[in-house]
Amino acid sequence: MDAKPTILIFAGPNGAGKTTYAQKYLLSRPSFLFLNADHMARQLRAQGVQENRADLLAVKELLREIENNITLSNDFALETTLSGHTYIQNTPRWCQLGYFVELHYLRLPDVEGSIEGVRRRVAKGGHNVPEQALRRRFPMSLKNLEIAKNLVDLWYVFDAGKIDPTESGRNGR
Repeated sequence: MDAKPTILIFAGPNGAGKTTYAQKYLLSRPSFLFLNADHMARQLRAQGVQENRADLLAVKELLREIENNITLSNDFALETTLSGHTYIQNTPRWCQLGYFVELHYLRLPDVEGSIEGVRRRVAKGGHNVPEQALRRRFPMSLKNLEIAKNLVDLWYVFDAGKIDPTESGRNGR
């Protein structure tokens, strides 16, 4: 029997280090395509697309890429703050389509950690996120984590910067 195709979701608040973690983790899973809206937006801005428009176009492209990869039953990974409902709403459908969905959540102790993480990223030339957005997203991310734990096949919660998960769980399907 063939293994199920897999979707890896790397989640956590802005500034938690999701992209760095995902890139290192995916070295051991080279067949996975990493779908990242921030990378897509950066490419669009480099082509001269205005920042707000680039962000919007990148999200639309990301959603198209997800659907294309699902149609092909490809393994892929994506990154999210988990502060919205898109992935929460889609996870049950992905599982029904035969995907194994695995969540890696990088937790920060508080919103101040998110603010500081974004400051560090910007100082290194990375993208900014307004503090107001960070404060709005942080509690929603934690709330949606609790929902997501019940929807995915396997989940891990890491305290950002730690190697071993502090919590994990598996849902039987």
